[in-house]
Amino acid sequence: HGFKLGLQMMLGLPEDTPDRSLLTGDALIAIEPDMVRIYPTLVVKETGLEERYTKGTYTPFDLETTINLCAQLTERFEQAGITVLRIGLQTTEQIQIGKDVIAGPHHPALGQLVDEKRWMTFILTFIKDMTAPITIEASSKLYQTLVGHKKAHLDIWASHKPPVQIGLNKEVPDNVLKINEEYVHRFEHRI
Repeated sequence: HGFKLGLQMMLGLPEDTPDRSLLTGDALIAIEPDMVRIYPTLVVKETGLEERYTKGTYTPFDLETTINLCAQLTERFEQAGITVLRIGLQTTEQIQIGKDVIAGPHHPALGQLVDEKRWMTFILTFIKDMTAPITIEASSKLYQTLVGHKKAHLDIWASHKPPVQIGLNKEVPDNVLKINEEYVHRFEHRI
């Protein structure tokens, strides 16, 4: 009929589990939408959910669980040809921890953290059998993803066996890595 279908998915509602969220994602895929948005449930002031949280009858997903779950869901949606438009609520003056949000996996860069997780998982799987020192070069945008939000991944690379050196190389195309001398794309693997 000439319109596009977009669906929104909330993770971590009362009685939700990571497994149930994955099943919900599969049910959304079966509907064949053009796009989805993924939002983790946040506990907002003056709501019924705040009452449940205060009484101890509701516990939101933590940030790590949310990142892992969003990474898995995003992979599934993209493999099905469904665009993920957004992950997480946009931070506003009120939508942030300490304002209207009193609990839950809110992070101003949740989408970035999910993308970092996806790339990290791909790279660690790709290099798992390598025994010589590893050099990974990437474009500016992807370099930031590999270094991580607030440089959170530098310790992971430094402690990896064999050692992994991350470098910036403006000659490497976006969304492609140069691992040692091989060009690799997360979705097509070797190029």
